[in-house]
Amino acid sequence: MERRELARAVERYFQLGEDEAVDLADELDTLYNNMKAKYIELLWKRGEGGEGAAGIVKRAVELLNKEELSQDEELILIALLDILSTDLYDRYLLYKVEAGEE
Repeated sequence: MERRELARAVERYFQLGEDEAVDLADELDTLYNNMKAKYIELLWKRGEGGEGAAGIVKRAVELLNKEELSQDEELILIALLDILSTDLYDRYLLYKVEAGEE
């Protein structure tokens, strides 16, 4: 489903039937995972001109240090924390568990 179709479906979020809601959930999850993977890849490649990776960390630090956050800033921070925690988990815990080093 293209992004414009997703936008139209999300506009109808509270009117969706069960089948439509399940389909939309799958589409949103796919888009979310694809977008998130792009930023996790930036963190993995931080040694190769990692301005993007540094920007993720810098923005997270800025928001964490703020006394109060707007709703938009909270949503941005949620996304950044999700990206950072996934990266750390994958790099330092997931591979140890898979290798039996727990």
